[in-house]
Amino acid sequence: MLIGQERAAAVLCRALAQGRVSHSYLFVGPEGSGKTTAAILFAQALNCEQLATESDTETRRHGEILDGGDLVGGLGRDHPDQSILPSISVSPRLRIDFLHPCGQCNSCRRIEAGTHPDVHVILPGSKSGQNISVEQMRDVRQDVARRPIMGRRKVYLIPTAEAMNDEAANTLLKTLEEPPEYVTLVLMATSPSRVLPTVLSRCQVVPFGRVPAEAIRSWLEDKGVAAENAAALAFRAGGRPGLALRWSHEPEALERQHQLLDLLEEITAARRLTRERPAEGIAALRMAERARRLVGPEESENAGGSSPTSRPGGEDTATAGRAGAKPLYPRLVELIRGCYRGLLLLSQGAPEALLWNRDRLAELQSAAEQYSPVELLATLHAVDRCQQFLERNVAPQLALETLFLELLQPESSPTATRAGMSR
Repeated sequence: MLIGQERAAAVLCRALAQGRVSHSYLFVGPEGSGKTTAAILFAQALNCEQLATESDTETRRHGEILDGGDLVGGLGRDHPDQSILPSISVSPRLRIDFLHPCGQCNSCRRIEAGTHPDVHVILPGSKSGQNISVEQMRDVRQDVARRPIMGRRKVYLIPTAEAMNDEAANTLLKTLEEPPEYVTLVLMATSPSRVLPTVLSRCQVVPFGRVPAEAIRSWLEDKGVAAENAAALAFRAGGRPGLALRWSHEPEALERQHQLLDLLEEITAARRLTRERPAEGIAALRMAERARRLVGPEESENAGGSSPTSRPGGEDTATAGRAGAKPLYPRLVELIRGCYRGLLLLSQGAPEALLWNRDRLAELQSAAEQYSPVELLATLHAVDRCQQFLERNVAPQLALETLFLELLQPESSPTATRAGMSR
């Protein structure tokens, strides 16, 4: 189920309703916002046996689809057949539930299980396990030349498009330039800037935003999560329902976050001592080690549990059910960023509602008074550098140690130094 992404769903619904499915999409948005879930639903809708029958029948009965997205004959809000009238608004007169495939036909079930021969997920397969290799993209280029085996359309999902190096992306580019009519590629990334401009220019961008906490809370409660936990998870997930759902199955997740926040409060207190006695900066190494121990199992952004992981040729991967899975180190860094971002917001008088950890408001307000805006900006830039180190396969422990050294002495970081020189 796709939560709170009506705009993205409307784009995909319109393409399906008009029969104008693009050969390449780029889903852009935060991790855990539902990109993988939407991609799986889209792949199911493209090949759902039941939807094909229903949509063909209704189109013949009520007229042809117009360029504007309306159906001649009025397949609209008051149509008596409510089974095909759904929850996603595509235009003022057209409502079609194409992102709710039946889930019961052979095609839908095989896509969900990751065994459909025409739906493939391309996960990082380099020797380091961090990147999508050029060999994988060459396999895709060869595979697209073969027509679908059992479905109407071949679909290739790339949950971490930013994991492609330039050579792999340029190899994929050859496929994007002249794809067969029966092929759709769905790339996913956290930002358009993380994809080569030449690849970006050949994709239809579908934006995914952060989901309101209240919508996530209600959704979690519908799934049986206790009201108190659902509220905490919804706020802590920062608008990412997939992450909130994942954490709901891991009771230790919120405890790890509390421990991390305690650690960051210790950093704030230790900064005073480090100013007076710089040698005390060695404490950063101990703190980095404590942060490293907070790293838990892998996280996945897939909120719906539907994770096809077959590669071109129908071969199942060893990571079945974990499409889009990533180590928790980047998540840890993101939590640190969220904390310091909250301090910066508080220091500038922003509303408390913008904070994801406002259950600890008193501690945050006290910590915010200990930093200048320049220092807080410096800490955020330090977090960005740590994230870049992790993306470049720098040893996580080394990246964390560097980060914590800068968190203890933000005034000596490159950002703070430049700001001081410009005064």
